[in-house]
Amino acid sequence: MSSIERALTLLSYFTEPTPVLGLSELQRLSGRDKATVHRHLRALKDSGLVEQDGTTRAYRLGPEVERLAQLRRRTMGALGTLAPIVDALSRDLGELVHVSAYEAGQLHALYHADHGGQAVRVGLMTSWAPPLVSSSSGKAVLAYAPAAEQDLAIEAAALPPARASALRDELRRTAETGFATACDTVEVGVSSVGIAIFDAARHAVAACSVAYPTVRMSDALIRRAQAALGRAGPALCAWQGGTAPDHVSAAWSAQGLRSST
Repeated sequence: MSSIERALTLLSYFTEPTPVLGLSELQRLSGRDKATVHRHLRALKDSGLVEQDGTTRAYRLGPEVERLAQLRRRTMGALGTLAPIVDALSRDLGELVHVSAYEAGQLHALYHADHGGQAVRVGLMTSWAPPLVSSSSGKAVLAYAPAAEQDLAIEAAALPPARASALRDELRRTAETGFATACDTVEVGVSSVGIAIFDAARHAVAACSVAYPTVRMSDALIRRAQAALGRAGPALCAWQGGTAPDHVSAAWSAQGLRSST
């Protein structure tokens, strides 16, 4: 068992009858030495998975557990309506399609499908989180985020001034056109096209992207991906109980019309 796994198993000792546990209790329950348990608790505390009472020094589950639980409750129940949309997109395009939720300045993978039959395909780990400043999913949601959120993401990425300026210009164009793109910026050999998914307040709360090997990229494929995403956009927003801003809906529709002519 890895050190990470041993640290995470400590969470299982917190139960409804025993929501608060001290270091000695956790040492006894886990059968590990005190120094090891303390080191694991420190890592869990740094991650927000546990928190420590300032007076008793005992531990309880932290705010990150509640955030993850809320995210799971909101998203897992809705996957029944999301999955058919993503599956249909993947079958239509023959490429990998994935959806990620945007929360607390991060993207979290929700669902993906790959119904393509090509020998060269894009692989995706279930736990993969698209980076905000380099993936089409990240740029799709950042384009509609407040300027302060954009600044935080760009600062966290430590981009050179010229690259940061170019990214801000790209986010402005994405906000206008409704589509984000990426080419070899997340991983060499992988490109993608993405759109934001909006809730009832027309906030970008998720993203859907089509990913494909760069060697297969062409203007025709980009147009097909944009058209397919544009057609699916309203249903994806409805999954979140929302609608896209009017100019985004118009851009999605126009792309679909151009693709069919």
